[in-house]
Amino acid sequence: SPLMNEVLYDPVETGSDEAASEWVELCNPTGEDIDLSGWTLQRAGSAFDDMTTLPAGTVISAGDYLLISGPFDQTMQNGGSATDGVRLLNSSGGVVDTILYDQPNTNNLQDDWGSVNGPFAPDVSAGHSLARFPDCLELNNDASDWIDSANPTPNSENTSSSSGGGTSGCVETVDP
Repeated sequence: SPLMNEVLYDPVETGSDEAASEWVELCNPTGEDIDLSGWTLQRAGSAFDDMTTLPAGTVISAGDYLLISGPFDQTMQNGGSATDGVRLLNSSGGVVDTILYDQPNTNNLQDDWGSVNGPFAPDVSAGHSLARFPDCLELNNDASDWIDSANPTPNSENTSSSSGGGTSGCVETVDP
């Protein structure tokens, strides 16, 4: 299955287009292309709501990255006083991947296993991203797979310092 690999939910404010600067990077750790037509990204504050549905013909190539950029139907929550989240649903509405960040989880948002107990990824500063590390690899199936990246790397590999890294051969950006 594809994974969310990096999320920029709190871009540095640039006026009224802050929402347009939000993005979610997906990665495909498999050896097969995956058709993401009709898949949905959701965001959560008090509950999960649809942010965007990927258009027909959206494919993430084997071993590649896909950047999904805003503006979205709903903007992502910026953390601050409670757990917020982002999740990926397949075209049948099944949960594929979830990230929960900040705490406490007063709204009882559920991770991939249906747990509300964390661990939770950190709440990052404006302009930072949450980056999966190691890149495109799910070790713990929870927020301990994520690090605070001061230097986001959209459409490329996450490194421990997330100051750059290799890029995949073919990168596309989807503007929903």
